[in-house]
Amino acid sequence: MSTTVKHPNFVPNCRKNHELRLSILLNNGINSKGYAGNKLDGQALNPKHQDNSASALEVAELELVIAEKTSGSYHPYVADSYDNLAILYHQNGGYAKAEQLYKQSLKIREKVLGLDHPQVAISFDNLAVLYHHKGKYVEAEALFKRSIKIWEKVFGPEHQNVATSLDNFAALYHSQNNYAEAEILYMRSLKIKENALGGDHPDVAVSLNNLAGFFREQGKYAEAEKACKRSIEIWENVFGPDHPNVASSLGNLAIIFRAQGKYEEAERLSRRSQTIMKNAYEEAKYRHDWNVEQDNNVSPDNVKRGSMQ
Repeated sequence: MSTTVKHPNFVPNCRKNHELRLSILLNNGINSKGYAGNKLDGQALNPKHQDNSASALEVAELELVIAEKTSGSYHPYVADSYDNLAILYHQNGGYAKAEQLYKQSLKIREKVLGLDHPQVAISFDNLAVLYHHKGKYVEAEALFKRSIKIWEKVFGPEHQNVATSLDNFAALYHSQNNYAEAEILYMRSLKIKENALGGDHPDVAVSLNNLAGFFREQGKYAEAEKACKRSIEIWENVFGPDHPNVASSLGNLAIIFRAQGKYEEAERLSRRSQTIMKNAYEEAKYRHDWNVEQDNNVSPDNVKRGSMQ
């Protein structure tokens, strides 16, 4: 299967500023509801706890309270906080709440920054991706077009942000089986990335891997195989032959071969992919166990490292 285009804006983008304001409010006894009370110990900001969605939501909600108290209701920091909270709801399937928060962020950004500001384009992108996930394709298409128009106006038509929005726009058409329009956008995005980043950049490999799946779905196996092999070559050059991204593309190439009846080659690639992923899992487990032992003040020499058979 092809990898899904990951939306670039799904990353909290103002963590440092919020941590500073968080420290100010916590020192004054402001709790997560915005009222004076017991000071928090700050553990929710520890990245180790961010895989807990409830904890992450609590942190994001606190950041919003902090931003509003320190900057006022209409400030870019507040818009960022709405965006970050919306992203968490979006990622966890809370689409209605996410839409409300995204729209509030957009409203602030348009009023404070202007209609053609890059942050407004980010809001359009985020809302468009949400509408795509909700099946509101007409609304998503309109927002992607507005986003791309802003990126092109501010940075020019060959900027990486244009490429990112094109990828997400292409995925919208792709999901509706509008292959002709999707291919135009995918290919334009790939060309922008190659020109801006170079032909061996990981972002180029991501585009090629997505294109491979796109072509495979249409039975264009020659094009799919070419794109997939090139993505593998880039991953190996950048990260080495035993990286999980290599394994992912090898698995995709195996699917392409299997669809053409090339079962022996497909099986060989599948085995290699599985071996890489198993080794990567063992390595990650070892590192996790080592970190746990470190936290418990136990010597890492006492941690038994997992080994492959």
